[in-house]
Amino acid sequence: MQTAKEYPQTVDVQDSTPAYSRRVSWSREVATAKREQADRLDSPWISVRQIAELVEVPRSTLREWQKQKQRRGRQTELPGETVAFFEISPGLSFLHQLLTAAHLVFGEASNAGIRSLCTFLELAGLDHFVAASYGAQQAVAEEIEHLIVQFGQEEDQRLASQMLPREITVAEDETFHPQCCLVGIDPLSDFILVEEYADRRDADTWDRCLKERLAELPVTVVQVASDEAGALIRHAESCLGAHHSPDVFHVQQETVKATAFASAGQVERDEIQGKWKEGKWRVYNLDVGRLGKGVVFRARGRCTRKSQSNGGSASILRGTR
Repeated sequence: MQTAKEYPQTVDVQDSTPAYSRRVSWSREVATAKREQADRLDSPWISVRQIAELVEVPRSTLREWQKQKQRRGRQTELPGETVAFFEISPGLSFLHQLLTAAHLVFGEASNAGIRSLCTFLELAGLDHFVAASYGAQQAVAEEIEHLIVQFGQEEDQRLASQMLPREITVAEDETFHPQCCLVGIDPLSDFILVEEYADRRDADTWDRCLKERLAELPVTVVQVASDEAGALIRHAESCLGAHHSPDVFHVQQETVKATAFASAGQVERDEIQGKWKEGKWRVYNLDVGRLGKGVVFRARGRCTRKSQSNGGSASILRGTR
């Protein structure tokens, strides 16, 4: 059983129990277990003083625990059976599990925010059993974040010892919010290899951050996928000796550069030809500045020759005034 934290010895004038005259601070788990034990010992043939001696707590502390339980029962709108469940050890364990799950799902995975968690506890009627203030839940969120990081480090060490050597690809990029953050991910498993703030984003900084992370993993980087930044290319080819592959955006960009101008010109010419063929002569005034007179007149000439060959009316070919 968890021991209580001892404070400097003082004289308790309200409690004459001789063996427990020092003020102590009890954890929630210990207090709940001792109150349960006291409830089981309660009977008309035994006094509160004797019960306090048996459970090894001051009589004043035992009475305060009992008053707190009664106050929670009066203040909450939950059924009496639910209140009684939360006042025993299994109920307390369930509250801890529920609060941890709420922080993981709403706070860490969904970024709902601490104030939303406080509102959830209040609407669920759990604020009488769990501290629902912003400060209290902020402390819980910080502790959970610390435990997540610690768990990740422990799991990395455990799984790295069981992992077979393999070759991997690393997708690298920088994000800014607002400080520069270097991010490197294995695209096959979505495992984050690097996520670190840095003052610089040159090749040497990338190399230091990634090698520190890969030192404990039996992997070899054979390919780096990133944008065309010079530092990332140098990091891949010079520092890692790996192949550099541009991301999809840059592949599409280079492809479009080779074909976009010619394709756009052909589309524009086809649009002008269609408008002239339909007799919409006023389109000349709108498009000549955008395409140039040469394009418009060539389109007009082709439409004129085509109309004459098809026996079209001469009036259709008259110019616009």
